[in-house]
Amino acid sequence: MIASPRIAIPVLLWLGGCVSASAPTSQEVETLISSIDAGDERQMDLAVSLLPRLGGGNLEDTMRALGAASAHHPLEFLRIVKVRDLDRKRVAAIVRMLPLSSVDDDEQKRRLVEERIAALSGVTDQHLREVRDMTVRILEDYQRELR
Repeated sequence: MIASPRIAIPVLLWLGGCVSASAPTSQEVETLISSIDAGDERQMDLAVSLLPRLGGGNLEDTMRALGAASAHHPLEFLRIVKVRDLDRKRVAAIVRMLPLSSVDDDEQKRRLVEERIAALSGVTDQHLREVRDMTVRILEDYQRELR
């Protein structure tokens, strides 16, 4: 997949294999997250492909953005889960990643999980049924933990 011009040239070179050992900078990750927040499916795909190369705050911030996309852009999120053939463990790690503002707020956590379940459950594309159902089950399990 070709990344949109919003991502800086070093990330594009990295994706092309020219800079195989380096990960994107924090500034590049911020740009990527802004694109994910806007619902850019290609940037969601790019973010998922970069997860193994990210660490620390960049990894957590990217996973939080992808988790939020499951609620705000559920169709695009599920397409990426399917195309990238993400396993249950990886999907769980993403969709369970909630905003930092919810760390000490159990009610907000429950509300956000319910929001994600509702958004994902509303996706009716039959090609995505299997990944939708898996993702909703993950969130329902998490919902039970939060009670």
